[in-house]
Amino acid sequence: MTSELLNQAAMLVDSTIQKISNSLIREEFFVFFGDHLDLALVTIQLSSSNWIAWKVAVKAALSCKFKEGFIDGTITPPLVTDPGYKYWRRGDNLVFMWLKNSIAPEIARSFVHTPLACDLWLELKDWFCRVSGPQLLMLKNSIAPEIARSFVHTPLARDLWLELKDWFGRVSGPQLLMLKRKIVNLSQGIED
Repeated sequence: MTSELLNQAAMLVDSTIQKISNSLIREEFFVFFGDHLDLALVTIQLSSSNWIAWKVAVKAALSCKFKEGFIDGTITPPLVTDPGYKYWRRGDNLVFMWLKNSIAPEIARSFVHTPLACDLWLELKDWFCRVSGPQLLMLKNSIAPEIARSFVHTPLARDLWLELKDWFGRVSGPQLLMLKRKIVNLSQGIED
């Protein structure tokens, strides 16, 4: 009798494991007990001047919750007819609201009609990584004193160079050459 009960229990465990492994609900779609729409994902709020610090904090927080794929595009939406779609949509809405809640209201208003978390992330990245004359001048003026103090070893210069590095991916052709030339000149103490 005991052997028969153990066999039945083992079969039940095996079938449960099989159902879980065949499930369309992936760990990225799982919502933890403390996950809710009003969650403060990060302690800093995105403003017009802290994109790099905010981006790093958000990516780390989302990674800890297995949700970074919603912003980097690695968690793709299933077909609307797929049974897992509602779970994907719930996860995307959750990440979208976490992002929106961590953005200053005056910036968040610009993204009211953005439909998905990935779209919001890409729009924010595009907005904050644009290269403009005034931004370049501001960076140049910020970097110059740091270069005088050996820019490799100061946190401010590192952050400024990370910001410029983000821009390199967004700048094309002549703009990139001009930006590189200005950085080289700046590092050598040559004023434009």
